[in-house]
Amino acid sequence: MTRELFLILVQSRALHGLRDSDIRKLRFENVVWREDRIVLLQSKTQRQLELPLLADVAAALVDYIRRARPACGAREIFVRHVPPVQAFTHNLAFALKRALKSAKLVLPNYRGLQLLLHSVATQMLANGIALDTISDVLGHSSVETTRRYSQVDLAGLRSVTLPETEVRK
Repeated sequence: MTRELFLILVQSRALHGLRDSDIRKLRFENVVWREDRIVLLQSKTQRQLELPLLADVAAALVDYIRRARPACGAREIFVRHVPPVQAFTHNLAFALKRALKSAKLVLPNYRGLQLLLHSVATQMLANGIALDTISDVLGHSSVETTRRYSQVDLAGLRSVTLPETEVRK
């Protein structure tokens, strides 16, 4: 796996909350370049998901497709870089684990690309995006599943805290 491919995978996960399976299955026809959006059928929920194609992700995709992606007939954007060159058929979490190891980062309770899911949910919350929207993007069947991410919104929590003097009354 090339460095460029790995960075795109991490960006896609971190910025869009895409699951491993959605990234692996992302096809050229899922990227609507002229409208700056990604449209796909989410693997987990089997519902259509439409996301903005962020400028940095678009630039990384174009760079990967033009300069790093091996030639092959697969419609999937991301393919193996060693023979047989074809669409990925396995989990991509191994690539993140290998990259973290080479960077000498040790994470307790490491759970693969799930690590990035927390990051995107926290960022979306910090940007004021509603929990039901975050739930849809992450492919959760219930907003209650998504609600746990609100626990890590420290700025949001600080904004609703009471002053100590009021609590001690």
